[in-house]
Amino acid sequence: MKYDFGQYVERRGSDSSKWDHQTGPFGTEGLLPFWVADSDFAVLPEITQAMAKRIEHPVFGYTAAPDGYYEAIGNWTKKRYGYEIQKDWVIPGTGVMGSVALAIQSLTKPGDSIVIQTPVYPPFHSVVTTNERILIKSELKRDKNNYYTMDFEDLEQKFKAGAKMMLLCNPHNPVGRVWTHEEMEQLIELCNRYHIYLVSDEIHCDIIMPGHKLTSAMLFPSIYERLVVCTAPSKTFNIAGLGVSNALVPDEATRKKMNDQVAKNKASGPNILSKLACEAAYSHGAQWVDEMNEYLAENMNYVYEFCKEKMPDIPVTRPEGTYLIWMDFGVFGKTSEEIIHFLVENAKIGLGDGTPYSDTAGQKGFIRLNVGCPLCTLKEGMQRIEQAYQMLKN
Repeated sequence: MKYDFGQYVERRGSDSSKWDHQTGPFGTEGLLPFWVADSDFAVLPEITQAMAKRIEHPVFGYTAAPDGYYEAIGNWTKKRYGYEIQKDWVIPGTGVMGSVALAIQSLTKPGDSIVIQTPVYPPFHSVVTTNERILIKSELKRDKNNYYTMDFEDLEQKFKAGAKMMLLCNPHNPVGRVWTHEEMEQLIELCNRYHIYLVSDEIHCDIIMPGHKLTSAMLFPSIYERLVVCTAPSKTFNIAGLGVSNALVPDEATRKKMNDQVAKNKASGPNILSKLACEAAYSHGAQWVDEMNEYLAENMNYVYEFCKEKMPDIPVTRPEGTYLIWMDFGVFGKTSEEIIHFLVENAKIGLGDGTPYSDTAGQKGFIRLNVGCPLCTLKEGMQRIEQAYQMLKN
């Protein structure tokens, strides 16, 4: 490999949310953290080089995104996912959830119903309710092999009842599904039948495991009139702290509503450095991403085999995308909050509490594990989890 994803980078002391600010979520510091969804990998060298070069210039006034910014995004999506975009389809932003909020504010009105598929990333819940829309939950179906699928019958009932919009997570956080072409086709057909706006959060679109392929909602022109696809280089290239994202909006009328809302909100876009980082990532990062995905697949296999051997009654997902593993500690009859507290107190490790993802997940003891780290860190973490597991068993 050209890039060394096994290199340990010391992040303590860098104001990392995950490493340096643990008191808020856990009540203590000094934990080995696997909760926040950023990785511990050193970024693509071309990203730091692009920013360093710009910092040499002594003026940091207002700037516009250069043509190269839009060209890099378009080339990336065409080569990797098979769809083409136009420059004016792109609405730059500072984060995917900000773009989701923008879509909600501009395409629905207070009191409208918006569907999400639980368990799902907690801001999906709050972005609906804080904007005074009605949150409608459609629970994903889980089989005996810990594999999740969409409940299309339930979705159709929710759409029939008057929903105006659906928030899709693809790849899905936290269950790791990369929705197949057939699943996406069926979903798009339902959205078209019931005139549903589809807002597709594809922030993890580049983090795809071997044997799987992303089917973006952008591959279905039939829904372009009601489609917003939200992307970002932040998860892929570990630059979440730079604040850059892009909403892809093919329909002119939909785009006008969203741009009008941007003006109303007095919202600003990415800054000088984040625009350069985004352009560099999409221009030079293909091999880096491919090698990272290979490394992540090895990490996931390590966790799967470790649990199979040492914690056989803890079901775990085998993610098709993202670097997140969904673990079921339900065998102990404890809530997710109780499991998290036990791990903090007895293993000095911080994982993601399943409660905010869905009420059911919280009640049944689900937790989320981030494997976007060097294998040495992951091995220590799994050993700590296994020690706590043995204490719970006894």
